[in-house]
Amino acid sequence: MMIILFVGLLTACTANDIKNEDLSAWQEDDVYSFLEEVEQHIRQLPVETDSIEQVIAQYEIYFASQLSKDIVYSNFIETENGWKIPDGDAGYIFFVPSRGTDSSEVTIDFTNDYIKIQEVYEFGMFKEIEYTIELVDGKPKITEWKRVFD
Repeated sequence: MMIILFVGLLTACTANDIKNEDLSAWQEDDVYSFLEEVEQHIRQLPVETDSIEQVIAQYEIYFASQLSKDIVYSNFIETENGWKIPDGDAGYIFFVPSRGTDSSEVTIDFTNDYIKIQEVYEFGMFKEIEYTIELVDGKPKITEWKRVFD
């Protein structure tokens, strides 16, 4: 568990260093780099834990506080031994949008206050995925994560 937390903190340092003072300075590559780091971080988190607060804290590195709680409590169930993501539950999967394919279209909207990334699929598990990145306490964080099912 300590190794996961340590690796997570190292990963967070690099993501939060990306031009965090001004979202308007971000380019498309910065957005993809940030989202790829988020994906790598989430894949390292345990699917079972005795401390749900530690998992929430790890999500809070990249997500707004309330969104972190919403994600964790929607994915984990309480058991006799702690908390776990049920077998086969893919709800915790974080997708980095493609850079555009024949079966999806990606739009990135850059503003001074936020960056909105939307991927619309022709077919698949989702019809659409949308992320909003904003500065929270001077650090880039995902403040909205919408998944629209077909």
